This record gives sequence, C-alpha cells and structure tokens, in this order.
Amino acid sequence: MHTIFEEEFQKLRALQYLNKYLYKYRVRLVLGLFFTIAAKVFAVVAPSLVGDSSLSQSIPQRPSVILNKPKVS
Repeated sequence: MHTIFEEEFQKLRALQYLNKYLYKYRVRLVLGLFFTIAAKVFAVVAPSLVGDSSLSQSIPQRPSVILNKPKVS
C-alpha cells in the first residue's frame, strides 16, 4: 500500500532523473524564468507608472478622425 509520501517521492525521483538532461541548459532556464517573471511584473506595474499620459489628451475626440471613416457629403 502506497502512502502519500511514497507517491511524492516517486514524483521527485522523476524530476531528479530529468536534472541530468536539464543541467546543460540551466543558464537558459534561469534567464527564461527571470524574463518571464519580469514581463509579468512589468505588465502589472506599467499602467500605474504611465498613469494619465498626455497622449490621450492629444488625440481628437471625433470618431470620424479616429476611425478614418470618410465624411459623407
């Protein structure tokens, strides 16, 4: 009868088996993890850093200009 600890140990052994293959790519894995986390953090923080930009004030509020629809005469 397997206990929960034996099942977890089997999962860890499988990961340990992969370590010898992943060791060669450890720098790339760490860099990839770092940039993935940094991108997620920036995606959350960027809107608060930008805030109310002046770009939204410089765009005309007429829909025909924004959508580039031709004026019908």
